[in-house]
Amino acid sequence: MATEPVSNPYANNSTVDVTNAQVPSENGLAIASLILGILSIFFYFLTAIPGIITGHMARSRVKNQPEKYTGKGMALAGLILSYIMLIISVVLVVGIIYMFNSSPEFKDAFMQGMEQGIPKQQ
Repeated sequence: MATEPVSNPYANNSTVDVTNAQVPSENGLAIASLILGILSIFFYFLTAIPGIITGHMARSRVKNQPEKYTGKGMALAGLILSYIMLIISVVLVVGIIYMFNSSPEFKDAFMQGMEQGIPKQQ
């Protein structure tokens, strides 16, 4: 009885072509979302709304094509900053409107300050 050599069932006989390996690229929308989220600290809703839009677009790209795009964390950070600043913006606007409607003294003082700051035409 001749014994045949036992082959390794775990051996991988296929070759891998590493020359065509694609490295995921940074997602430009994720970077834009993070930058807009940071800028929303200074410009409030003007940059918060575009930051939210680009953040959701970036996270969608990373979710749908993870082999092509990275930047999930940057997009999330941009979204968090943008949403927080949007909420703060809304609270400030509602607070200012409430102050104008509920306090005539505040409205008079504000209007008087505006008149003093605007030069009179002669």
